[in-house]
Amino acid sequence: MSRDGGQAKRILYIEGCKDGTVGGSHSCLYNMVANIDRKKYYPIVIFYDDHIIAEKLRALGIETRIFAKYTPLDAGSLLKTSIPRMGALAPILLPLQKAINLLWYFFRPVLRYTHYIKERHIDIVHLNNSLNTNHDWMLAAKLAGARVVSHERGISEKLSRTSKYFGKRLDALVCVSRAIQQPLMRQGMAEAKAVVIYDGIDFEKIAAES
Repeated sequence: MSRDGGQAKRILYIEGCKDGTVGGSHSCLYNMVANIDRKKYYPIVIFYDDHIIAEKLRALGIETRIFAKYTPLDAGSLLKTSIPRMGALAPILLPLQKAINLLWYFFRPVLRYTHYIKERHIDIVHLNNSLNTNHDWMLAAKLAGARVVSHERGISEKLSRTSKYFGKRLDALVCVSRAIQQPLMRQGMAEAKAVVIYDGIDFEKIAAES
C-alpha cells in the first residue's frame, strides 16, 4: 500500500473518451502502462467502455475497471423526442437543466471518484486525454489529496474557463509535443508545469523496410 507506506506508488490512469471509439490515446495509454516498472508503481486503469485495449491490459495482469458513464441531461432533445409540441419550452428549462447537470452529473461523480481514490490509496491520478475533459476527476483528486497529471495529446487552441482554472492547479501537464505545449502556455499555463515528454517508441516492434 502506498501513500507514504514505502511500497509501490499507486497510479490511477483514466481514459476520458466516452463515445465508444478506441483510438490513438488508448494505444498510447496501453504502451505507457504495459511498460511501467511494476516494482515501483502499481497501475490501475479505468475506461468507460470495455474493448480490446482493456482486454490486453487484463492479460498483462493490470487491474482494469469499467466505470459507468454520466451523460448530462439535454432537456431540448428530450422534449423534441418525447413531446415535440413542448420543444419550445427548452430555453425556459435551461437554468433548471444546468442545475441538475451540475449537481447530478458532476458533483455526484466527484463524490464517487473521491471515495474511490481514497479507498484505493491512490498517489497519482493520471488523466489520459485533454485539459478540456475529466474535470470531475481533477476535482476528486484534489479533494482526495492525490497528485493529478493531465496527459495532453491534442492541440487545445481554446480552453474553457473551467479548464484554465483546473489547469493552473494540476501538478503537471504532460505534452507529447511542443506544438501542444505552446497553445497551453499562451493561455496561461506555466512552462514549468506544461512539460514536453515525447511518447516512447519500441524499436523492436518496428519492422525496417528495405
